[in-house]
Amino acid sequence: MAKVNVETVRAVMAAARHCAMEMFQNANFIQGELPELDMPDELRARAEQVCTELIGTKHDVISELSELDELLGTQDSEADIGSRVNRIVTWMGLDMVQMHELVSALHSASREDPEYAVAFVLVAESAASIVNAFNATAEAAGKIQASA
Repeated sequence: MAKVNVETVRAVMAAARHCAMEMFQNANFIQGELPELDMPDELRARAEQVCTELIGTKHDVISELSELDELLGTQDSEADIGSRVNRIVTWMGLDMVQMHELVSALHSASREDPEYAVAFVLVAESAASIVNAFNATAEAAGKIQASA
């Protein structure tokens, strides 16, 4: 791997930190609203699980970012930096898949019963915020890969 541009890595770290916080804040918001939302019990349980995963990933990402920060500037850190960035993006990407599946299931449920539309909109809007932050992280991470 070529010499890593520290500014590029720091941009990835900032984007990942922002994404992790979006995941955390939106998951907390959804969890707070779940008791009031009209939705099938199975989807409520799925939403709770996805939120738990998002919060867990946030903690993992913040921890990984701390370790990555310590690694920056050390000799022979380039390969490890790329590996850690890939791990962060992979963790977040797995959560994006779960969010997409939940939003799709809520969309289908809301088409069958309009009472579920509020749950669909709330989760879809939160998912959009998270996906936008994830896309920024993935784009920043791609710049590291492109310079390798």
